[in-house]
Amino acid sequence: MSPPQVSKFCHQLKCLYARVIGGINAKWVAIYAVDGHCGRVQFTL
Repeated sequence: MSPPQVSKFCHQLKCLYARVIGGINAKWVAIYAVDGHCGRVQFTL
């Protein structure tokens, strides 16, 4: 692979990673909000 292809691949990988992390964080925030609304604020793994 030539350098431009490598950098493009790395960029796509970083974007995917950011989306995955963002999705996990959004899920935890949603769970946290629901638990808080029900009066139970706690994190369960």
